Amino acid sequence: MLDKPRIKPIVEDPECEKNRLAVLSEKIQNPDLSEIPKKSLNSIKELCEIEIVPHSLTLGYSYWGADHILKQILPPGVEVPSSFETIGHVAHLNICEELLPYKNVIAKVIYDKNQPRIQTIVNKVGTITNEFRVPSFEILAGKKSMETKVKQYGATFKWDYGLVYWNSRLEHEHIRLISLFKKGDVVCDMFCGIGPFSIPAAQKGCFVYSNDLNPHSIKYLKINMGINKWSSLLSHITWMHGSS
Repeated sequence: MLDKPRIKPIVEDPECEKNRLAVLSEKIQNPDLSEIPKKSLNSIKELCEIEIVPHSLTLGYSYWGADHILKQILPPGVEVPSSFETIGHVAHLNICEELLPYKNVIAKVIYDKNQPRIQTIVNKVGTITNEFRVPSFEILAGKKSMETKVKQYGATFKWDYGLVYWNSRLEHEHIRLISLFKKGDVVCDMFCGIGPFSIPAAQKGCFVYSNDLNPHSIKYLKINMGINKWSSLLSHITWMHGSS
């Protein structure tokens, strides 16, 4: 029997509504069904009459996953970029130089196969040169907005991924440090960003000093204070260099 995800191996016979077609595996090529074990074939014949008939099954673009499609359309031997970092609705690709000529079709396939969860596909451009450590991105597919949201340890964070530094891999370190805080502690977050340390610390009842050089970070920190109902009585926010 055909064994493929989302494909029914038993289908209606278009020529006779009383009959059903058992779609055989593509491994079975001989009309005498010699690839099927004789004992199994005899058992089937005892249950019903069988006849070998042709049946067409078309598996198009909507059926196949991104990996399969990219392997078919990219040059042989190149590594298929099947993984990417997800930040809210944004998929962050790191397309190698070898695949840059195919970046738009790669983004289109990944977008098609992951929407609506993924709504924007971006690729990092060049090296990081600005003082805020924010990469430059080009939007390859989807909507043009990079303003997104994520949830961590019960808090919601909103920001523009193209304007503010964010590292998803720091989540466990955030959790570890926050677990050490106690109500009434004074916490100085000298590179606060949009608040992944500051907001959970304030939610635990700490008095938090938050600072960041990037004005966009401070903007979204204040927005996230409102989203997470962080009382301004528990905070002091500054905008300056962390080493000052």
